[in-house]
Amino acid sequence: MESIRFIEDLLRRGFVLVYSDVHFVEGLRPSTESRIRRLFDRYEFVKCRVSVVDVMRRADAYVKSRGYSVSRRFDVAHMFAARDCSCRFIAAIDDFIRRRSKEFGLIYINYYTGIP
Repeated sequence: MESIRFIEDLLRRGFVLVYSDVHFVEGLRPSTESRIRRLFDRYEFVKCRVSVVDVMRRADAYVKSRGYSVSRRFDVAHMFAARDCSCRFIAAIDDFIRRRSKEFGLIYINYYTGIP
């Protein structure tokens, strides 16, 4: 339940938590997707609508142009979506996202330690 504590801590600090349509095109197991939807509802995440087709097209081009593994396309798509939603921060436990968040104009929040 460490992720729940992290979410609650962000809310206490006054963050507005946002998710986009990209979260549900990753091919998650139905049970995982259901848990995520309940979590978003429970903590009143704000849904930001993005054009998934456009975001994925840009993510694919970005990954291809830099020679990254195609497995990183969803990480990149999340960063494009966050930027498109005018987010200032991105929270994750991923070094790939941490290293590239500034390139997308995002401040990385570490899942374990909070704001850097």
